[in-house]
Amino acid sequence: MNEIVDNIHLHKSGRWDLIWNIKSPPKIKNLLWRVSGLFRFPTRAQRSSRGVSCPTECVICRNNYEDIIHVLLECLSAVQVWHAVNLWDKIDRQQLTPIQSENFAAILWSLWEHRNLKLWQQTNETNVQVIERAK
Repeated sequence: MNEIVDNIHLHKSGRWDLIWNIKSPPKIKNLLWRVSGLFRFPTRAQRSSRGVSCPTECVICRNNYEDIIHVLLECLSAVQVWHAVNLWDKIDRQQLTPIQSENFAAILWSLWEHRNLKLWQQTNETNVQVIERAK
């Protein structure tokens, strides 16, 4: 898991081309750029650390501290999505093809969208819906 997190933080390697050269819509590239480590996401944990009075548990699973790594990689729902799209092992071993990298980026974006829909519109989505939105 730590290797996955380190790879998401592209600012450490200066490999911004990995984001900007991916064949994905700008909204997905923007999310990747933000996840790369230079920007704070308005997760419940982040908001709480800035003095905003709000719960810190995950909007989706209601069990864990909601930071960006939890939302995109560690939440039970996210883990189930990664396994369903058969990318989890490839991500962990850093063996993604260019198309799989595009799928990875789209799934990250869809998981973040899933979280926001649940928080702001109380929308209950299935993992299948999360995957379908990423296509």
